[in-house]
Formats: sequence, C-alpha cells, structure tokens
Amino acid sequence: MSTKKNEVATVDNANSGVSVAAEHDFNALKLGGGFEIAGVKTVTRPVLKQHDHIWMAVRFDSEIFQGKELTGTKRDGEAKIAPAQLAYVTNLETGEEQTLIVNAALKTGLEDTYPEKAYVGRAFALRSKIRPHDGGKKQIREYEVKELILRKAE
Repeated sequence: MSTKKNEVATVDNANSGVSVAAEHDFNALKLGGGFEIAGVKTVTRPVLKQHDHIWMAVRFDSEIFQGKELTGTKRDGEAKIAPAQLAYVTNLETGEEQTLIVNAALKTGLEDTYPEKAYVGRAFALRSKIRPHDGGKKQIREYEVKELILRKAE
C-alpha cells in the first residue's frame, strides 16, 4: 500500500474489525465492532533525540530515575556501563510523551536548583553541547537550562 506524506490510509483487519491508521497517526485510529476509545494510557515512550546546540523544550512528567540494567552488560560480576538515568518528559514542540536520557551534569543541576524533585511538572528549555575532556580522549555533554513559564496561547 502506498500513500502520500500526511495522507491517512486504513487497512481493515478481518480478524478484529479494527482499522489501522497508516503514517503513524494515532488520532486517525478507528475502531470497528461498536467500540470507541474511552481513554488512553501511555505504556512505552520513545527516547527524545538530543542534538548539540539545538534548543528543545520539555516538561518533566516524572522524577529522574535509574533505568534497567541491560542484559549482557556484566563482565566479571561488574557492569560495563551503569544503567542510564531517565526521566519521562513531554516534548513541548510536538506534544509527544518521550523519555529523556539524563546525564550526571543535568541531574545535579536540576536536583540542586529544585530540591525534593520540584522540577517535576515544570517546563524547561534545554540545549546540550559536547565538550572534549581529558586531552580529547573523552567527551562530556554539558547543558544550558532555562525554566519556562508557560501560559495558554491565545
């Protein structure tokens, strides 16, 4: 099946009577069999891709938490890489619920400025950049952070 960009196509699933929306547009999802969607709960969130020197606007929907240790990361009883620090955020540019990978510098900055996880529910503009470290052998991601005071657009 081919569709033009932003054109919605539906495919009737004979087994369930559910139409599946193409182009990854959740809002175009139509249910058959007399069903309608009464509510939605996000189960998985895509990772927010961070680009150096590009501002992104997010609202923190959760506190920063430790992700799961990935299978196969242990060698001689020690983890090769520590589990990532993560936070659930809403991308304020797209409205999409996403997962933000939080490095130590960003975590420390937020937790020092907003004690007791007070950053949760607040909106921020974040801009990252990578800086060479240790004679160029390593790289460090640094963040510029600005709290955003939001109001409804008119």
